[in-house]
Amino acid sequence: MESTTKLQYEELLRILNHSFDEILVLDAKGDVVYVNSSCINHYGQKSQEMIGKRSNELIEQNLWGPRLSPLAQKHKKRLTMKQMSCTGAVLLTTATPIFDKKGEVEYIIENVRDVTEGCGVADELESSKDYLGKVVDSYAKEQLGEFIIENFIANSKIMQDIIKMSWRIAEVNSNVLITGDSGTGKGVMAKYIHSRSPRREGPFIGINCAALPESLIESELFGYNKGAFSGAASKGKVGLIQTAEKGTLFLDEIGELPMSVQAKLLHFIQDSTYFEIGGTHEKKADCRIVAATNQHLGDMVKQGKFRQDLYYRLKVFEIVIPPLTERNDDIIPLINFYLHKFNEKYSLNQQLSAESIDLLARYEWPGNVRELANVIEQIVVMSTEGTITPNNLPKNIRNIEKPKEKVKIPLEEDDENATQCQRFHWAELRAEEIRSSIVQELYAEVKTSRKLASALKISQSTAHRYIQKYCK
Repeated sequence: MESTTKLQYEELLRILNHSFDEILVLDAKGDVVYVNSSCINHYGQKSQEMIGKRSNELIEQNLWGPRLSPLAQKHKKRLTMKQMSCTGAVLLTTATPIFDKKGEVEYIIENVRDVTEGCGVADELESSKDYLGKVVDSYAKEQLGEFIIENFIANSKIMQDIIKMSWRIAEVNSNVLITGDSGTGKGVMAKYIHSRSPRREGPFIGINCAALPESLIESELFGYNKGAFSGAASKGKVGLIQTAEKGTLFLDEIGELPMSVQAKLLHFIQDSTYFEIGGTHEKKADCRIVAATNQHLGDMVKQGKFRQDLYYRLKVFEIVIPPLTERNDDIIPLINFYLHKFNEKYSLNQQLSAESIDLLARYEWPGNVRELANVIEQIVVMSTEGTITPNNLPKNIRNIEKPKEKVKIPLEEDDENATQCQRFHWAELRAEEIRSSIVQELYAEVKTSRKLASALKISQSTAHRYIQKYCK
């Protein structure tokens, strides 16, 4: 239904003047055509004094800088950076181009917020976050989805469906069994379930059941009294079940749990009670069990290698994480994610050539996400030329059989025949072009790596690398 309410010009101006942020509009020549009353806090000038100022006047008076609108206009792209005003305020500015019917920039609108330390924004945010956090979290679950987890990418529909399912599972207190091949991210999923559960404020305690000998795993889980056995600590030891009180106990590689310990774990799951080794008094604990395995526990039950009753107690909910061969839509985003992650970790700026992207995208990744992350870290660190070519890739990847027909990289972003790999490469090239231009123009204005780092919200070492790469 179309609204019958139409704002009059004066009413609209009154509303805009109540905006917490500054709203500044410039025309294609860079002249101010509108600014709301928040500008007085940023530049010490009233809106009447600002409106009508020509571009050269803004430059001469140095009211704020570095100027962002010329860059947004040139690249026809929304840009954000920190700026410093003549009053000493630190401003976070987003410049957005507005286009006419011919696709040319007609106006630039700048949204400006004072982020100076102690300006009150942080206090306002702190006082509101408890309420807003609940509202936003609820809305995200129902409408937007949260498909980006630390070290976990869910671009494919199959993974997005799994994450949606994990939201519902996380909210209840039942046990969970996570299955999937090695390296698919079972441990990451376990932590994610804990982080969204009512137990999120409690500890997340993990143990790899395959990493300890049978003689030690029982004492690690349940603890022991002093003098329980030869070599025991004189004061005894608290078990992981008790350590995970009010939280989550993650049992990785649960299929390796000895049968004798399986019986004791089953008793704890049923009654929330257990005995320490050498103990005579029953103890209680409250922790949620999340288990994971790359084995087929159902087959192990048939073979008598795993207790059936424990299997079904653990498998109240089961999450099956598919291998990368079933998640093709996640491979390119994962490559991009880890390339960025390890560039940042090692203060590098490595890029992937089109041929390298193609080979990485076509590799089957038998080690799944873990193998992909390890390979990307290796080639980022070991490559010395700035661009990672097929020669920098492991032999088993660079020797993949080439496809019969070589497809050219599309020249246009909206090319309908472009593959996902080609679109990724196009985006990388475009991002590199924009980054180079922005760094060159900003460095010409600010002159130092420190000021460049502040304007782009990057570290000074990264700014220095950009200057060496793009400005020398």
